[in-house]
Amino acid sequence: IDGVEIGEIEIENETADSLLDISEFAKSGFKAKKPWFDKGIDIYDDSTRGPILAYISYQNRDKDGHAHFDVALSDTNKNEIALTYLTDAVYPSFNKQGTEIVFARREPFSTRFVLSKVPFNSDLKNVSAEDPIDIFKPDSSLLYYNIYGPKFSPDGKRIAFSFFDDVHRGIAVIDANGNSFKVVSTTEYDERDVAWIDDNKIIFASNRNNIFNLIEKDLNTGKERVLTNVVGGAFTPTLAGDTIFYTQYDKDGFSLYKLPYKKESEPLFRDSIVVSTRDSVLQVADTIQVACSDTANVAVTAPDSAKPATVATPAADSTKCTVPQIVLRKDVIKVESRDTIKIAITDSTQREIKLYGTLPQKVHKEIELVDREFAGAERNYKPIPSVPLFVPMLSFTENAPDLTVFGEGEVKAKLGLAVVISDPLKK
Repeated sequence: IDGVEIGEIEIENETADSLLDISEFAKSGFKAKKPWFDKGIDIYDDSTRGPILAYISYQNRDKDGHAHFDVALSDTNKNEIALTYLTDAVYPSFNKQGTEIVFARREPFSTRFVLSKVPFNSDLKNVSAEDPIDIFKPDSSLLYYNIYGPKFSPDGKRIAFSFFDDVHRGIAVIDANGNSFKVVSTTEYDERDVAWIDDNKIIFASNRNNIFNLIEKDLNTGKERVLTNVVGGAFTPTLAGDTIFYTQYDKDGFSLYKLPYKKESEPLFRDSIVVSTRDSVLQVADTIQVACSDTANVAVTAPDSAKPATVATPAADSTKCTVPQIVLRKDVIKVESRDTIKIAITDSTQREIKLYGTLPQKVHKEIELVDREFAGAERNYKPIPSVPLFVPMLSFTENAPDLTVFGEGEVKAKLGLAVVISDPLKK
């Protein structure tokens, strides 16, 4: 594989800060039989037996000699096994628990794909081919339903995958037992390449602004967060520890990029002092003493009451008694008061990525059918005799190396003879 140093493979151990050197386990490296790595690979790190590679192989053939894609396994101890047989499988993926492998497979004699899984045992010496267990089958009306890149959630309870349903690309989530199928993508966009952040959050690529960028989505709340804003397009994200690795299209084509991942923090609030002004009106009151009336009942205005209160006084003492009475002055005093309070405001320094632009509207043009008529055929045609041309061929090819720790590709020579028979007038 161009640009890949097979002898320098390292696998990241998410539970530790260091990298796991494959040479600690390797006796022979990974040996892959007739692999097709473009159709998906995955690695499970077994604590006892070391890393195990799952890939797609076309080594199995049916009775008519047709090759079929199957899920194959290889470890670094020279153990190899085909886990399925003639299933036309693609995109294998382990669960974190190391008990199952999920993949997509094409239905026989069909253009539709089914989501399936098989049990997994890390002891490859005691593994045999398994019949796939179907998790999800699309409706029979969807003739070209494709499934891409299924992934187990970290707890192994759900599976997320992208699909094409004859109309658009989208993302769906389903329970590992086949229940609760749900489309979680937005219909008007092309959304693909899904991976899990945790048991409730996914990350995927979406063309929200006509350029593919990475979006994080909370499956419980539906809240989304944009993680990139690139020019060429960001695809195939995967989370390893606190880093997101993804492919991005740049001036050199597709390149591997990484992005630090931080969980979305709660909104930050800062304290702020606010001074508010309010107007108050003060009215001065005087207290005077008045004589009791002969009726022994004197109306007195209480300080905190709008209505006068009646005070009963014995009639015999009416000439000597007095009662207090509050009298308000006509003048009032206006007072301006200022209150200082402490409030919390949102921290505006937090940066949120926003995508600008919209998808262009697709223009649907009807095909104009032009009237045609048959103009006749040539008669008495005598073809020029065909002349055979024999071309000897000698080529030297270098086979791609096996996925091993050490070793290079093997150069082989091929000798052949090409025979070309052509009618000069191509009749």
